Amino acid sequence: WVQQGLAPLPQGYDGDGVVVGIVDTGLDFHHPDFSDSLTGTRVLHYWGHNFPLAANTPPGFGYGQEWDKAVIDAGNCPAGDGDSGGHGTTVAGTVAGNAQATGHCLGAAPKSDIVIVQSYLNAPNWSATVADGVKYVFDKATLLGEPAVVNLSLGEYLGSHDGLDPTALFIDSMLMAAPGRVLVAAAGNSACFPNYTLRMDVDSDTSFAWIRSNSANFFLGGTGAYIDFWGDTASMNDIQYTIGADRVTGGYSYRGRIPFRNVQGTINTDVVDTLFSTDGNRLAVCTTFAAVRGGQYHLEMLLRPD
Repeated sequence: WVQQGLAPLPQGYDGDGVVVGIVDTGLDFHHPDFSDSLTGTRVLHYWGHNFPLAANTPPGFGYGQEWDKAVIDAGNCPAGDGDSGGHGTTVAGTVAGNAQATGHCLGAAPKSDIVIVQSYLNAPNWSATVADGVKYVFDKATLLGEPAVVNLSLGEYLGSHDGLDPTALFIDSMLMAAPGRVLVAAAGNSACFPNYTLRMDVDSDTSFAWIRSNSANFFLGGTGAYIDFWGDTASMNDIQYTIGADRVTGGYSYRGRIPFRNVQGTINTDVVDTLFSTDGNRLAVCTTFAAVRGGQYHLEMLLRPD
C-alpha cells in the first residue's frame, strides 16, 4: 500500500533516491534482488569490518576495507555474507530487495541505493564499530545528496538501556546533525540469551532477586552467573548489597553470604569475596566491580559457584 501510494499518502514510496544502509553480517550481493538489469549492482558501497588494513581501508576509520559499485560490478569484491544463515542478506532483502530473482518477496524500498556495512561481531568495543557503520552510511549519503535510512537488526543486552551510553549519544548527534536521516533498530531477539531481569523495585527493607547459575553459559564460558546492574547514583548511594548462596528448592534454607557492601567501596576496584557456608565450606567466589558514568553507577557481579 505504501508503494502504491494509497490514501492518505500523497504519493507512492519505493525508496527511489534514498540510501538504505544496513549494518549486519554482510550481503550476498550476487543475489539478483540487489541488482538492476540495466545498471548492475545496487550496492554503491560496501565496508567489511573484518578485513585487514589495506589501500582501500576507509580514511578516518582506520580498519576494514571498502569497495564501491564499480569494483563490485567487476567481480573484484571478496566480501559477502559472513553468516552461514545469511542473516544480513535476509535483512537486506526485507528492506530493499527488488524481487528480480523470482518476482516475489518485494522489499520495503526496492528502488533504493544500498550501502552495506559488514560488522565484525567479535570486535573489541563492538558497539563503537556499529556507530562507525552508521556514520559511514550517513557520510556516503551526504556525498550522494540523498536522505538515508540505517537499519540495525543487531544489538546487545548488556548496558544501561537508558540511551545515555556513548554509542547511543554519538548516533543521536548524527541524526540531529542534518535533515533526512533515520535509524531503525531491532527491539530484541532474546531466544538465544540466558534468562535475565530488566527491573527491580527496592523498598525500605531488604529485597531479593534469585539468580540461578547456568552450567552451560556461553557468555561466561562455564558455570556461573553474571549481573549487570545499572542505577542512578542518587538512588544507589544508600543501598547496600550482598550475594548469598541459598537453597530455594524443596524449602528455603539460608546457606551463607558475603559481607554487605556499598557501591562506593567498589568503584574502579575488583573486590573478590569468598562465599562460605555457615559450616565453613566454600560455596562460590564472587567478584564485583563498579564504575561511574555521569549520574549513574554501573555495578558488575560475577559469581563462580563451586
